[in-house]
Amino acid sequence: MDKPQTILVVEDSALLRAVARDAMEGGGFRVIEAEDGKQGLDTAIKEHPDLILLDLLMPVMDGNTMYGLLRQDPWGKEVHIVVLTGIKDDQISEAMKSDPNLDCLLKDHWMMDDVVEKIKDELNTKGMVDQVKDILTTH
Repeated sequence: MDKPQTILVVEDSALLRAVARDAMEGGGFRVIEAEDGKQGLDTAIKEHPDLILLDLLMPVMDGNTMYGLLRQDPWGKEVHIVVLTGIKDDQISEAMKSDPNLDCLLKDHWMMDDVVEKIKDELNTKGMVDQVKDILTTH
């Protein structure tokens, strides 16, 4: 049996983390959690999750800072991130908007079940891209 893909949920609200965890586990994912950007960055670098679900407005280290530091890491520059936030689109950095490995979802517009489906789609697409890269590099 394949091991489940791992999602890192970085969210300062314990209630939203619990809702995300329950939805992701219900979708067949293994979930690890962090309550701020510093914990999220440390956990991401150590655990190498398949995808990061990231809030932007958090104490200690915000999501924008975590994103910038993560993208400086050799592994972190490729990991897919889904930003789930309540801030408006014009407050999201241009780097994030142009990052092909990042999707930004507004909390007001998405139900958690829809977020799980979006994550499944992203990971399936990433898996197909990785398979093509493997084929191209071995031939």
